[in-house]
This record gives sequence, structure tokens and C-alpha cells, in this order.
Amino acid sequence: MTRRLVIVVATGSVVVSLLASSSARIVGDGAEYVAMALNFAALRGPSIAPADVDGLQRAIASLDSRFTGWDIRGSTVASRDRRRDFAHFWFYPLVAAPFVWAARLAGVSPLAAFTAVNVGVLMAALWCAVPRIGAAAAVLLFVSPVLWWIDKPHTEVFTFALLAIAFLTMRDRPWWSMAASGLAATQNPPIAIVTLLTAAGHLIGDRGAYRDRRFLAGAAAGGALCVIQPLYTYLRHGTPSLLTLQNPGHAPSWAEIAAVPFDPAIGLAAHFPGLVVAVMVALPLVLRAGRPAVRRDEWTAAAAAAGFLFAFSQATNVHHGGTPGFSRYAVWLMPLAIPLFARANERSAQRWMWPIAVASGIASALLYGPSVPENAREPGPLAAYLWTRHPGWNNPLPEVFAEVSAHQDARSAPTWTRGCEKVLLMGRGTDAPFPIPCAPAAAPGECLREGALCYANRDGRRYRFVRAPGSAVAWSGFTFEPDRVWPPGSAPGVRDLLEQAQWWTLNVRSGGDAALRMAHGVRVTELHGPSRLVFILRDIRPDAEIVVRVPSGMRGTLTDASTRRRISEVSYAGPPLEPWRIAVPSGSSLLILTLSMS
Repeated sequence: MTRRLVIVVATGSVVVSLLASSSARIVGDGAEYVAMALNFAALRGPSIAPADVDGLQRAIASLDSRFTGWDIRGSTVASRDRRRDFAHFWFYPLVAAPFVWAARLAGVSPLAAFTAVNVGVLMAALWCAVPRIGAAAAVLLFVSPVLWWIDKPHTEVFTFALLAIAFLTMRDRPWWSMAASGLAATQNPPIAIVTLLTAAGHLIGDRGAYRDRRFLAGAAAGGALCVIQPLYTYLRHGTPSLLTLQNPGHAPSWAEIAAVPFDPAIGLAAHFPGLVVAVMVALPLVLRAGRPAVRRDEWTAAAAAAGFLFAFSQATNVHHGGTPGFSRYAVWLMPLAIPLFARANERSAQRWMWPIAVASGIASALLYGPSVPENAREPGPLAAYLWTRHPGWNNPLPEVFAEVSAHQDARSAPTWTRGCEKVLLMGRGTDAPFPIPCAPAAAPGECLREGALCYANRDGRRYRFVRAPGSAVAWSGFTFEPDRVWPPGSAPGVRDLLEQAQWWTLNVRSGGDAALRMAHGVRVTELHGPSRLVFILRDIRPDAEIVVRVPSGMRGTLTDASTRRRISEVSYAGPPLEPWRIAVPSGSSLLILTLSMS
């Protein structure tokens, strides 16, 4: 058995074992692809007739109950003939349609058909990769976070594999490269830049290319595939792509351009560090032989990277779903390392690459196997470390911080880390209210503007403020949540009380770790410090009370935070961890109970 076959079989075995522990499910925009494939399998074409909408919705709901309320009409655009098209194109579903038809005939879930397509294109790309970039680099790239999408009806594996084939064949078989990148461009039009650059590079560098029938056939096929989506969509809807309706063009900021490769929450480098390390190892090996001439595939990869990053920056939904944590667009960037790995393979880099590939592959299989829940890796270790230990070092796009921190797909402010180390504030014209339970601080004037978004980064006992990065598009859609903030006028009193309680030593406690065991007629937030407890009490109704369990005797004060009026003194001298009932008087909008060890 050849080395190539051994690697492909071993990787296939890893894929099969990961699939055995996972149940195929629909994520992100996957319902659109399944609906189109079902429509194709029924020989009804790419667009959906009004009479078929309800049946397709029931079919999707039967495959994944989370999509029971999914509305095809709201996810499509009607043409003049009243048939409806999704914003995402239909070529990938067309490829899956024969397998969907066979799966339904065999009584198997149509989702298995997409798994078969994904596995097939991934193994085909791996077969091409081993002799060109070496076994170690191939294992690194293919046993990677891309595995999460292997059993999902989504285009990530399709895109990754086709881009990989395009760069693997670009130097010696450009006709296959143009065909593969053209196929990838049917779903993602910006990938057409690879097809165009491949054709241009060979026409300029090889004067006989225009006489090579294989080259001409590949260029024709790749070009035709690149124009299928814009041509179809223009003829039916008068625009080259329905995706532009969701992502209007704008001048991006540097933060938007850099988010996909470098953001600690959604970026490629944070979630696939093995690739970064491998590139850092391969680059010196390549340069050691002197200053090598830049090859066509290398400058094509560099130009494609620039084009891809600009395209990514146009997305209005940077923190999208259908991912374990990092951006789906990051998958496009992974194959761009292939030209470097091919050059390193010529310099016998395998012995240096294997430790990286094995360590990265094990981590990817554990952390990004297909069974991992959607958005399960948020925030990732790097983002969590930066935002809580060194909050001023990284100020991400506000959408990323807000949705990752709140664990919900909604742009809202204020949002904060659990220990209030980093807080995203929203200006209200006269102030920028801090959220409960973070100690309020006076924000600078630029953060007070209506709708302005600023980060408050904790530095010891104070906050340092900085405007959130991004263009107007990155700031759009944010809503202010008044229920999250301290009541109007209470900030000075709250600040004094929390200062006395040494707020910088406190952390939010809830669930089994909390001292609070029951709250009746009052909403409670508990803060826990080395020797004290602080309870923030609001929405107080008559006969309200709380029940707490403390490990030792404690005494404290109940204070009206708005007026700074001391309401009562409380104390506990009973047995450890016995229920202690504390009455909460009504008549105040905000009370703070501070307890210290007696």
C-alpha cells in the first residue's frame, strides 16, 4: 500500500470514527441547501414554486425539529414568475441532489447525502494533496477544524476542498485548478478571483498556453462556472447576487478586514494555531535556500487573500451562526497555505511538520469534531484570557463581543464579561449607563453621543475608555437594553457603596456556587468577594424576602442605592450554611445589601 493511500485511508478512518459519534443536523443556512436539494431531487428545478413551500417546510422540520418555525417565504426573494430563490446559490444542492434522491429511495435521511458529498470532495482533495505538500502538511490541513462541517448540509467542506484542489493543481495542471475554483465560485463569487488569476498567470508566463486544448477547456469551464450565479440571478432578479441585498457594499475599517484571520474570538489564528505554527516553521525553511523566485501559485494565494479579506469585511453579520465558534469564512483562508507547504515539501520539511500535524490533528478532532454543539467554543481560550486578564489589549468588533459574551444572536448593549473586566457601553446622549453589576464610572464625551459604542476596560480600580472599532455598518443594528443598567440617578450612590465593598475584588455568583438559595418578590444579583457578599436587589414587591446560606457569622447593611439612605442593619450568628431569611422592604427601586464576616 503506497504512502499516499495509507494517509488517505487513515484520515478517512478518523473521519468515519468522528461521524459515528455525531448525528447529522442542520446549522446556519443549511436549511436552504436542504430545501433546494429536495426540490432538485423532485425534478422541480432550483427555484421554489409557491405551491411547494409548505411541503418543503414540513420536510425540513421533520429532519430537524429546531426548524419547525422556519419560514421559506421570509428567506427567499420572488421573481416575476412568482417562483422564489434563496440568497445562497443552488449549485451545491444540485451536486447533492442525486444522493438525496438515492437516500430517500433507501429510506435514509437526506442529510446523509450531504455528508457523502462532503466526505467525497474532502478525500479527493486529500488524495491530490499528499504527493504535492507532503503527508504531514496534508494531515495538518485536512484533520483540522474543517471537520466540524463534515456532516452538515453546508458549503464549508465543499469550498475548502475545491480551493485546496485549485492550489494543488495550479502549477502543473491549471485546467483542473480553474475548474475547481470555478466550482467553488458557484457558491461564493469572490473565489472567481482565483480562476481569473490562474488563467492570467499562465497566459502571461506560458506563451503556448493559448494553444493547449486542456488549458482552454479548463478556462472555459472555470469561466462558465464563475458566471452561472451572477447570470442566473441577474436574469431572474436584476442583480448579480442576492447576497448583496444582505451585505451592501461599504468602505471597511481595518478591524473588519482583520477580524476573520486575527480576531481572538472568531479568527482563524486563535482556533487553528497549528496552521500558524506550521507556516512559521515552513517559511524559514523556504527562505534558507536564498531568495526564491515567487511562483504563480504563491502570488495568486497572496492576491486571493487580499480579495477574500475585503469580501469578508463586507459582511454585515460577522458573528454568524453555523460554526463551533470561529468564522466560517476562515475556511477559505486555510488552503492559501498550500503553495508555501509545497515549497517546504521540496526542502524536506516533513520531519519538522509531523509533530505539529499530530498535535494539531488530535486537538482538532477533540475540539472541532462534528458532534460539538454549535457555538460551543465561545469565547475561546484566547478571547477569554484577553478580555478578562488584559481587557485593553484587544477591542473586537462590537457585534463579536456583544454576541459572544451574551451567548445570543442579538446586537445589544451594554454587554460585559462576568467579572466586569471589559464592558461595551452605548451612549444615550447625556450618559453611557453601566450595566448591573459593574461599578459605574464617568465615560468621556465621545462615548456619550447617542448610539456611540465604547469599551470600558478595567485597569486596577478604574476604567479606561476607547471607542469600539468598525465602520458604521459594524455599529448598525445595536439596541440599548434599559433593563440591564443601573436605574437613572443611582450611579453616584452605587459607585460609593461598591467602592466601600472593594468592587474590584468581587465577581458574579449564581447557581450552585451562590450563597442565594431563594428569592421571593425581588430580583437579585449576587457578588462574591474574599470576605464579603453583595446583593443587588431590584423590582421589589411587598413581602419580598431572600434566603441565603453563609459559611460563618456575617453582618451588614441594607442601603437604598438611589438616595444612599441606610435602611437597616442585619446580622447572622447561627450555624454555618443554615437558611437565613432576610426581609426586603418595598418602597425603593434599588437596594444594596452588603455583608461582611463578623
